[in-house]
Order: sequence, then structure tokens, then C-alpha cells
Amino acid sequence: MSLDTLIRRRTQAKELLLAGNLAMTKNEWLEKDGIYRGTLGEAKQQRYFTIRVCEKMGQAVSAEELQQAKDFALCKSYYSEYLIKKDGRRYVPCVPVFFRNIN
Repeated sequence: MSLDTLIRRRTQAKELLLAGNLAMTKNEWLEKDGIYRGTLGEAKQQRYFTIRVCEKMGQAVSAEELQQAKDFALCKSYYSEYLIKKDGRRYVPCVPVFFRNIN
């Protein structure tokens, strides 16, 4: 396994670990009245970031923000072992994203 592949797998695993029970399918988020921000890349362009990225920026997500999370983004291009398995099907996970006003 190449170093790039290893880093990508570990990053994906950490994103899902940090999201915990908020790593859900798109439909589950929409049932909770979530606001879809597109893929992680599209969300980033709108200044919405995952828990991991917020921590790296030095602007960690507070417990209150986590509890009130409504915005989410699709984890496009995730490895198959990180897909959500339900009812015999596999779904691409969605994770919460949080607005950060950066320049």
C-alpha cells in the first residue's frame, strides 16, 4: 500500500470516528432536517469544515455545536470499508460540517 493510500485511509477513518453517531446516510440527515452542503469539497468552498479540519485550524467544535449540528456534507470517494451498510445496501457516509469564518 502506498503512503498516499495509507494517509487517505487513516484520514477517512478519523473523520468517521470523530463524527461518531453523526456519520449517517444523506436520507437520515434529511429526516433530521439537516442542511445538505454538497460534497466535502463543496462544503469547504462555502467555509464549512469537518470536525477534524476545525481542530487542525485551531477552532475546535464545541459540545454545543456538536449537539446542534444541522449542516452536513457527503464523503465522496470513500473506500468501501467506510461505507454505511444498511438493509443489505451500502451508502456513502455524510458527516457534520461547521461554519468557520476564515480569510
